[in-house]
Amino acid sequence: MPIATKLYASNVTSTLNSKTNSNNGDLIYVILIVIPVIKLFLYSTIHNQNPTTSTLQSLSSIQPFWWQLLFMLQKMLRLHFTTALSHFASKASPFPLTPVSVTVSRAIVCNNPTRFRSQMGSFSTSSSSSSKLLFRQLFEKESSTYTYLLADASHPEKPALLIDPVDRTVDRDLSIIEQLGLKLVYAMNTHVHADHVTGTGLIKSKVPSVKSVISKASGATADLYVEPGDKVQIGDLFLEVRATPGHTKGCVTYVTGDAPDQPQPRMAFTGDTLLIRGCGRTDFQGGSSEQLYKSIHSQILTLPKSTLIYPAHDYKGFTVSTVGEELQNNPRITKDEETFKNIMGNLNLSYPKMIDIAVPANMVCGIQSNPKQAEAS
Repeated sequence: MPIATKLYASNVTSTLNSKTNSNNGDLIYVILIVIPVIKLFLYSTIHNQNPTTSTLQSLSSIQPFWWQLLFMLQKMLRLHFTTALSHFASKASPFPLTPVSVTVSRAIVCNNPTRFRSQMGSFSTSSSSSSKLLFRQLFEKESSTYTYLLADASHPEKPALLIDPVDRTVDRDLSIIEQLGLKLVYAMNTHVHADHVTGTGLIKSKVPSVKSVISKASGATADLYVEPGDKVQIGDLFLEVRATPGHTKGCVTYVTGDAPDQPQPRMAFTGDTLLIRGCGRTDFQGGSSEQLYKSIHSQILTLPKSTLIYPAHDYKGFTVSTVGEELQNNPRITKDEETFKNIMGNLNLSYPKMIDIAVPANMVCGIQSNPKQAEAS
């Protein structure tokens, strides 16, 4: 018989038993109340007193025979009443209350894990593989640059990578990596930045085993070059490389994998291609508003709407968005292509103050200490 049917049958039986038990109990209660009244009237009859007055007097003078008889009867009825209650209570339901309650609670937790997590106040992702990913979003205030630290925390060596490190905050980044017991493998850039000097060269001077990574289309110097479709692996996690030129000719977006054993929702590190409620400028470094529009719509906005957007910069205090949010709220990319190109062509932005220092340095992995070496490269 199904559990639900058993519980229903139990409730019906319990209800019928309780009605019978209630009638028996009422009869016993009446007898228990009547006996003292009989005592009272016997006493008043023997002593010729008013029953109301006699309630204030002792019953000790009642004849011994009547007293003992009534006392024994009352005691027997009380014993029977107590035994009956225990018997009826034990037969009320074949299913103990506590185990049923526990079983139901466990069923809610197992069948509705999303609700359980929200009650616990956790923002963890739904995939069990998410526990593998150690993730930190770091900020450099001078250029409003975000640096991202990702690591496979479940791997014995805890391999890690940095995306868009800044030279000013290299010591901070390496300190965090050391504190977390990680092994830095890659220092990666989404493109050749114009507003800050990359930290990849400085990182390599402090941790020689680290490999610098940038797109082949950028034309910059690095240990490893990536192209569209490549995968950057750390432990059991990987980033997929998507070409997203437009801000510069060599921009790429790094996206977490879509396999079942990869973190969900997916994460897209968009560099300056797509910002939160905006996008990168297109008026230098081989930029193209037409190309940028196509890159965003074909390579980023085609990802699941739940995909988290992590840009290289933010100037308004935002930290993360989603593909769905940007499709609905981004004032530039929600327009048609011609309107978008018109917007981008009339931004009238000032010349980046760091561009003349940052771009030459970033073309050689951010190394500035040896100009001759930089020229040779």
